[in-house]
Amino acid sequence: MPTYKSLTLLLTITLMTIGNAIADVSKVDQQQSNIADIKIATITRMYQQDIDDQGMSNSIVLRQYADADLQATMQLQQAYFDKTQTSCNIDYDVLWNSQDPDYTQDKKFSITEQDLVRVNLAQGGDIYSERKNFT
Repeated sequence: MPTYKSLTLLLTITLMTIGNAIADVSKVDQQQSNIADIKIATITRMYQQDIDDQGMSNSIVLRQYADADLQATMQLQQAYFDKTQTSCNIDYDVLWNSQDPDYTQDKKFSITEQDLVRVNLAQGGDIYSERKNFT
């Protein structure tokens, strides 16, 4: 009978380990889901700010949410404009991929397999956003 006790003990330990592994996977899935929700909420807020003022402060909205590379690019564009009084053709609303967007159009927010936020616009196609720190 010692074999059965050993087998029972081994089976119990194995099941406990599997149970813990399943719980850990569940926690990871929940964390990823929470991060996705935060990303979508952040991009939704960004669009709502643009909608609220009909794109009039688009550059402010972009700067608020932009990473360092995009902010540097926007500063170069502004410096060029200040110096030459000539636009670099950044004169459309990049959030909507449009010169004159319809701010009331339907949009759907989702997460791609690459962890980008995809905004599917009724007019203008898909816009993809990536941000390392969503808050």
